[in-house]
Amino acid sequence: ANRKGLSVPEQLSVAGFDDTIIATILWPQLTTIRQPIHDMGFTAAQLLIDPQENYASEPHAHDLVVRNSTAKCVS
Repeated sequence: ANRKGLSVPEQLSVAGFDDTIIATILWPQLTTIRQPIHDMGFTAAQLLIDPQENYASEPHAHDLVVRNSTAKCVS
């Protein structure tokens, strides 16, 4: 975006996924979706160990982490 002369977030909003540490190092800091990686891995391991077991699995919560790379929505 910078090379094309676009201003983030004024002209272009940018968002990422996984909320890694790089999201806080970039300029502007990147808005991301945070996933519960540990919980998702634990559930996957349970299913691999005993695929016949009926695990009561609740949906994993994903969080939107708003930082400076996205503009507010206007309608």
